[in-house]
Amino acid sequence: MGYKIGMDFGTTNSTVAYINSSSQHPEAFKFPGPSGYDYIPSCVVYREEDRISIGRAAFDHIDEPDAIFCNNLKMILPMPPQQQETDWAKTKPPETVISDYLRAILNEPDEDSSSFSRQKGTIEGIVLSVPHVWAKDPAHKGRSALKSIIESLDCPLIQLISEPVAAAAYFAYNYQQRERADFSGNLLVCDMGGGTFDVTLCRVQPGKIEEVFNDGNGRKNMGKAGVQFDTNLLIAKGLLRNTPEFFEAYKKLQEYKSNNKSEIKNLIINAIEESDFRVKKILRAGRYEFNFDDIEQAFAEIRKGIESVMKRVADSIERQRLKVDQIFFVGGFSEFILVRETIKKALGMKQGDVRLISDIDNETVCYAIAYGAALIANDLVAVEE
Repeated sequence: MGYKIGMDFGTTNSTVAYINSSSQHPEAFKFPGPSGYDYIPSCVVYREEDRISIGRAAFDHIDEPDAIFCNNLKMILPMPPQQQETDWAKTKPPETVISDYLRAILNEPDEDSSSFSRQKGTIEGIVLSVPHVWAKDPAHKGRSALKSIIESLDCPLIQLISEPVAAAAYFAYNYQQRERADFSGNLLVCDMGGGTFDVTLCRVQPGKIEEVFNDGNGRKNMGKAGVQFDTNLLIAKGLLRNTPEFFEAYKKLQEYKSNNKSEIKNLIINAIEESDFRVKKILRAGRYEFNFDDIEQAFAEIRKGIESVMKRVADSIERQRLKVDQIFFVGGFSEFILVRETIKKALGMKQGDVRLISDIDNETVCYAIAYGAALIANDLVAVEE
């Protein structure tokens, strides 16, 4: 059986989606097996005897002798060699690392592989989401390199799609499923993940998505987003980048954030409203703890970036006399309450604003880009970028 799939190749995590043949709805592919995870950390470790581990398994081997741990793969890809700050990029070309990572997930030929083609069937085509600036610029180094990598993996590339536009495609589909009616109007997609912050206004009509305008902080390479926030937290505790101790703490931080989302949100709200809560532990990375003051300090430069982008967005909306009917938060870091509150404040929105979508769960929001790419791959939503 063949599949046309969608993939959100993220800076921090990646998700592969396909259309379930029974329900005809998008579904996330689980890795490394049916009882595995929908999120696949975007990292690779090279070990002795040319052994390779990816995703969660990669974190288990970072302290082995001579292990080369590669993460934030997408952020490194478009950078000139002199700007590649990570040590691994000096010994492992980003193109090679990304190729190994994607092959393991999509089309690894080994019989014992956990890849999609081994678990599900032949990949007949793939729509791969990319940062908006990559999608708009045919000459962008990241876009052309990623396209070449996919084509070398024997996975027919249908198209590269802008991440916010893919999310808008899923929003339109999801709205129809929930409301039993088609959505028509202007959707503002605020996409903040590990590496970029993109804001795209899309005109949504039944079965069709048309981009109106875009702004963001990733116009050259990558901006300040989730990875920078996590890095700021750990560096403030004295950890050095690209060391086993840093990566171990980074892994623990991701696990803690993933397992305690509601508690973290409530603690931050309490800290905002009552000063007594500012000293309480909110985040943990192994033996390192972070209170609200730590979080605010790490978030300060992220906030400035969001405010700068949203100022331009608000000006564009006013100048072009555009209406925003709904706002859709997507991307893993958009779940963070300080991100959402900063965006809402920049747009002059108050609590309970009818344009805010309140009945879509956070997990679905995180899969929206991959789901949208899968819908586009199967011609269930038409897109005009």
